[in-house]
Amino acid sequence: MPLAPDTIAEIERIRAALPNTRSALLPALKAAQREQGWLPRETMAEVAERLDLDPNAAYMLATFYTMLHTEPVGHYHLEVCRSLPCYLLGCDAVIEALKERLGVELGEVSADGLFSVQIGECLGDCPHAPMMRVNDDYVGPLAPDTIGELLEILRARAGERVRGLAADPADGPPPNEGPLHYSNAIDARPLSTVRE
Repeated sequence: MPLAPDTIAEIERIRAALPNTRSALLPALKAAQREQGWLPRETMAEVAERLDLDPNAAYMLATFYTMLHTEPVGHYHLEVCRSLPCYLLGCDAVIEALKERLGVELGEVSADGLFSVQIGECLGDCPHAPMMRVNDDYVGPLAPDTIGELLEILRARAGERVRGLAADPADGPPPNEGPLHYSNAIDARPLSTVRE
């Protein structure tokens, strides 16, 4: 499916604002993904063509970054950080809770199309470990016993507006819907009380 005029205009603005077209590739791919939910090969080729780049450059970049999706993902893509701070504070238990609640393995999409789960490396929000990125929003700290509550909040946000995969919104919300408020409120600890 060709990109919408608004997305094309955004790519042109990105291209004009950056010193060379290669530096515009990542934000341009993110703009295309916001529209389509993921990056099919044809979309990557269209973005590359608009930037006068080889389509292989777009494919190589898209397959390098976990924030770019070359396969369909759920309406809410849950990327759990597994860097050392998140690992030490229990990210594996969070991952297991997500897999159990959603009935998926890593890289799969839930039966209703609303959720997909993957592991990310260092999402850069260590004070809120263990944490994850929900589309473009950071959520944490997480605990296995609050995962159900968090998923219900996301289901309620999607409501009737979403049919499933990120690529199938029915007037669905944009990827960044704002902060999630749930019972596991952020409780960043000072360094003096962090466990060794």
